[in-house]
Amino acid sequence: MCSDSDAIGFMFRNKSEPQNILSFKTSETDLATGSRLEYLSGKEFIISEKKDTLITNWNLIFPSLNSSKL
Repeated sequence: MCSDSDAIGFMFRNKSEPQNILSFKTSETDLATGSRLEYLSGKEFIISEKKDTLITNWNLIFPSLNSSKL
């Protein structure tokens, strides 16, 4: 199933900050994560964080959200 996907990420929580991070970094011990898309490949993104409110950054993963009229 992984070979049919354009990107597979690993989400984890930053223990020192109230942040969730989505990683597309590939390592020798984790060959399932990664991306064929250059803008995601080998990178990590803060996908959400709690400040006064919940802030999400899904537009970093899905750039078409930047141009859509929601």
